Amino acid sequence: MSQRYVLRSALLLILVVPALFDPGLQAMAQTACTQELSTAGEAYIFGRFDEAITLLNQCLKKQGVVQIEQQRSHRLLALSYIGKDEPSRARASVRDLVSQAPDYQPDPEQDPPQFVVMIEEVQREMEQAVDPVDTRLDALVAQARSLSEAGNDREALPLFREAAEQGQAEAQYSLGLMYREGRIVEPIDAEALTWFRKAAEQGHADAQFYVGYMYWRGEGGVASDDVEAVTWYCKAAAQEHVRARRVLTRLGKDC
Repeated sequence: MSQRYVLRSALLLILVVPALFDPGLQAMAQTACTQELSTAGEAYIFGRFDEAITLLNQCLKKQGVVQIEQQRSHRLLALSYIGKDEPSRARASVRDLVSQAPDYQPDPEQDPPQFVVMIEEVQREMEQAVDPVDTRLDALVAQARSLSEAGNDREALPLFREAAEQGQAEAQYSLGLMYREGRIVEPIDAEALTWFRKAAEQGHADAQFYVGYMYWRGEGGVASDDVEAVTWYCKAAAQEHVRARRVLTRLGKDC
């Protein structure tokens, strides 16, 4: 029996066996998202993260989705984004999960350490006083992200821009991506770098990685600068950013 088969079997047990003994999960049988959650769970197990994300977003857009399905969807979304090395999107899904279940407890023995840490950090953040302006901007970004993931970047762009101009880091990062990838707007590396830097200076790990990458390549109107690039890679790596750590290892650089 191959090691791959054993690993996949173990992962299936992790996801399936708890459902056999959890009355709350049993009650979900044949509800609004039964098929999407089942297929998304299988896709996640076998590393098909994009497929899992698409299915889970379809589930969350349905009418009448019960709360436990929403929570499972947000959890699997977070795990899938972690699998794709997109910690900012993973954190956004964790925030959605904790918003619905403030006392949610991850399983340290089964859940990835990064997921467990995110849950704990988001729970601490949400226990602190919330600024009404921040709440409004977070809601704006959540709406923009939902539109973008549904392929409607044209409507998402002004929402991201509104939040970005008021200092919301996730919106600044997303706007940077739109400029870099040429979604709706023409690709403008200098504009992308400007927004990435704004988000990076607020501690946004994905943005820090992109700032490092653009300095390394000399993109966005800046000269190639190895020292500046490594500085930003190190900032991202300090937040467990996997790609940043891989780049630093490949370059033989220490922080």
